[in-house]
Amino acid sequence: MSSNAKTVQDAKIPDDRTVTRALRNAVREALRTHALLGHHVIIWRNGKIARVPAKSLIKANAKSRKRR
Repeated sequence: MSSNAKTVQDAKIPDDRTVTRALRNAVREALRTHALLGHHVIIWRNGKIARVPAKSLIKANAKSRKRR
């Protein structure tokens, strides 16, 4: 192994906030893409599978962010 090779022990593990932020950004981008393409999103709601237009989820998310 060369001296420049990194081992697993050398790898930095991101903190919780960084991971959470990255996941939220990924979901936001996926919803935008689905909305632009006119696709629905399959979610779990009230113990059942629900097919929801992505645009409605984006609107709901915007409203909940304003309340914070």
